[in-house]
Amino acid sequence: MILGEQVMEELGSGQTHVAIGWLPGGRRLLEIGCSSGYLTRRFLGKAERVCGLDMNASALRHAKRRNPNVPFVCGSAEHLPFADDSFDAIVMLEVIEHTSSDMAALVEVRRVLRVGGTLVLSTPNAGLFAFLDPFNLRKAIQRRFPTAYSLAGRLVRFEGGQFTDNLEWHRHYRLEELIAMLDPDFVIRKVYRGGLCLYPLTAATISLVARLWNSPVVLQWLYRLLNWDFHLRYGRLSYNLMILAERRR
Repeated sequence: MILGEQVMEELGSGQTHVAIGWLPGGRRLLEIGCSSGYLTRRFLGKAERVCGLDMNASALRHAKRRNPNVPFVCGSAEHLPFADDSFDAIVMLEVIEHTSSDMAALVEVRRVLRVGGTLVLSTPNAGLFAFLDPFNLRKAIQRRFPTAYSLAGRLVRFEGGQFTDNLEWHRHYRLEELIAMLDPDFVIRKVYRGGLCLYPLTAATISLVARLWNSPVVLQWLYRLLNWDFHLRYGRLSYNLMILAERRR
């Protein structure tokens, strides 16, 4: 079970709201990193057929129950189990920073995305407050104080179903890095940067509340605050980065 997933399904994420506004209509859309499918239904109106992919088999079982008419496939972004030119649009929200090889994942995205197709990608920005990344801070504490972390883990559900073995560190990217990684196969059409220090601090609070209390009412207010901060644009200082790219010939 993903912490706070019911609230996220109801409210959506800031990244999803931007992606929906950017995506053109199409025939086939792939959601890479769909997890338990709590955001999948938001993409259903953007394509005739939506497909979800995730490497977490347990999360996909929840996704199939949540969206019975959507095909879900277990696999990794670095080895997409699809034929060339299979999709008109691909959505990768908060995924590339988790991959074992970001370049291999983008090569695969290019392969399965048709010429002229759309890629929407979001990732943590290498901004002013990247050091506050709650996942990275938690992993740092785990490595530096393993005994204390283990003792705390007996009282609090520090590990959730969304975490798989490949998630050891969240990478943060600068826009220039993403452009260089996508060149020459993609042209960047739109860029969005949003959120500042409030975003990672609220995300960390959500994680604690979901584990200690799991109150839907409190989580709703926290997610609303998270989405509100995401929609404030701070340019290069921002905590979040999104791009809309088009595959070139």
